[in-house]
Amino acid sequence: MTKQEMEKLKNFERNIKKMGNKEIVIIHSGLNRKSITNPTELNEAELKMVKKELLTRMK
Repeated sequence: MTKQEMEKLKNFERNIKKMGNKEIVIIHSGLNRKSITNPTELNEAELKMVKKELLTRMK
């Protein structure tokens, strides 16, 4: 992953922490669809982050 992609991931993670549950579910479904049609390393990392955050909030 490039330095720019790593920075994008950090910003994405920071933004996820600020979102509500409904927004996260919508983003999860979009990323899931996106990872099926365009599986890149960045998409997979974002999807993992969103799944982790959802599971943390469900506990």
